[in-house]
Amino acid sequence: MPDGGTEKVYFSLPDDFGATSTLHLPDPPSQHNGQPITDTSVAHLGQLYLSTLKQIVKEFEAHFQAT
Repeated sequence: MPDGGTEKVYFSLPDDFGATSTLHLPDPPSQHNGQPITDTSVAHLGQLYLSTLKQIVKEFEAHFQAT
């Protein structure tokens, strides 16, 4: 806005316009398990996060089932 403020504006685009939208973090991680991250969309980072959590749980279960 002219006074420096912001205002949300919503509108619909035609289906054949071909526009897509993704959400990105302002300072995303650049590596995962030592490999570079090329897709820094929130959806992809969420998948990486969940896969890491699953791996941690598997290792936890294996460790404590062995004792």
